[in-house]
Amino acid sequence: MPTNYFDVVVIGMKLEGLLVASLLAKRGFRILVVGHGDSPPWYELNGMSLPRSPNPIIAMSSPVVQRVLRELALFQSFRRRMEFPDPSMQVVLPERRFDFSKNDTDLEREIDREFPEVKRPVEEFHKACQCVQRILDGMLSKDLVWPPESFFEKREFSKASSDLDLNQADCLSKEPFGEFSERHPFRMMVDAPVRFLTDLDPDQIGPYTRYRAYGHWLHGPGSLRGGTRWLYGELLQKIGSCTGEVRSQDRVDRILLRRGAVHAVQLKGVEGEIGCGFVIANCQLASLLSLVPNRGSFEEQLERLGEPQTAYDRYTVNVVLDADGIPEGMGQRVYMIRDTSKPRVEDNLLHIERSELASGTHLLCIETLMNRRGMEGVAEYRDQARERVLTSLRQLIPFLDNHLRWVDSPHDARDAQDTRNNRSVASEQPWTRGPHTMEGISSFPLLGPLGACALPVRTPIRRLMFCNAQVVPGFGTEGRFLAAWTAARIVTKADSKKDWMRRGLWTRVEL
Repeated sequence: MPTNYFDVVVIGMKLEGLLVASLLAKRGFRILVVGHGDSPPWYELNGMSLPRSPNPIIAMSSPVVQRVLRELALFQSFRRRMEFPDPSMQVVLPERRFDFSKNDTDLEREIDREFPEVKRPVEEFHKACQCVQRILDGMLSKDLVWPPESFFEKREFSKASSDLDLNQADCLSKEPFGEFSERHPFRMMVDAPVRFLTDLDPDQIGPYTRYRAYGHWLHGPGSLRGGTRWLYGELLQKIGSCTGEVRSQDRVDRILLRRGAVHAVQLKGVEGEIGCGFVIANCQLASLLSLVPNRGSFEEQLERLGEPQTAYDRYTVNVVLDADGIPEGMGQRVYMIRDTSKPRVEDNLLHIERSELASGTHLLCIETLMNRRGMEGVAEYRDQARERVLTSLRQLIPFLDNHLRWVDSPHDARDAQDTRNNRSVASEQPWTRGPHTMEGISSFPLLGPLGACALPVRTPIRRLMFCNAQVVPGFGTEGRFLAAWTAARIVTKADSKKDWMRRGLWTRVEL
């Protein structure tokens, strides 16, 4: 028999898991969040707080992001902490550099300087991005289920598409790169940031997802003062202040069913069961399947949609160096393609986020996409990744070694390197490091609406929900907000007795 009861148990502590938990806690549900092995998006090294990956805030203008933040009464605080550097990003190719400015005149000057021979198709591509942004903003402003499943959800989704002429829009009448060759520099310039901004296998990125991701850059992405550490802290505070409970160190061992529906969960090393009305899995499908009593419940869904496979892993290297080592003119966010004749993965494509640490030092958080097949085929492949990334970085910063202080990666299970003193420094929390902390990018046998949706929020087991980056992978961070909003919407509607409580929680700040 259950020894305790929660309305909803959330398994996992990634962004979308904390978002859905905060929304439901705010609406009056009693929430339990179980860490399930998730590490926070930062870690400590020699008194420094370092990120596990770059964190661009590119979807602040999205209606769904604003809707979630407003309901959580975080919108004003979020907006005050936003900083918008200019240029918003730089793309560096051999013998080329393109600065993305929020000023239309400066942006046009960059096009004239780097791509005068294709200025017209470049401007048409930018107009198409703006068109798609307007259309998708109209859809995202509606309270829809992403992806739709039931008859009525599909009807609402279809009506929203037709109302906005999604399929007849002139901006989508041509292939996005129709006038550019396969290895044209502009095509590579667009492709570089898009590969990092979605949660899709780059080979599956379609026109909607490409236009949406690239269009966010044209609006001018920003950085969040305090970073994800501040955002996670605020979400955890929201959960705790609204009768929620967080057990970051616990793991779920089993999900228990009764008559085909979720009944309780069993935690590892904890006696007794925890009863619950809903379980929301903020973990990948493969992890969820290991928690249910019988995988057979998912067979029909897997046969219809296929099972996603991890194609790439996000690998990060943090580099601390003297401020004098930063090249003049280097922006806060740089995408670098080392060799245009090679595939745009691994050490040939880097995403670099620059920020200041203590006085006189800067941090470069460098992310690359590591091919999962490469890691499985060669034992030393991952162990040598840190050196390969540094070799590519030296092409951008020729005097890197003269100013280098620290080099570390939370993903390769190696010690940090104190280059000034020529020593290695072991982590005090080695269990928070290693390959298992890398975030995977999935390949899907079948994609849903707009080529952006994949797995449904509802699972074949009643009252077991799915909320992670595999739900709307094509929209990246924005898709995670969509998954959280959709899961919260479904749970709230399924338990309408909470409506009176939800209505009583509005404040003048939120309205």
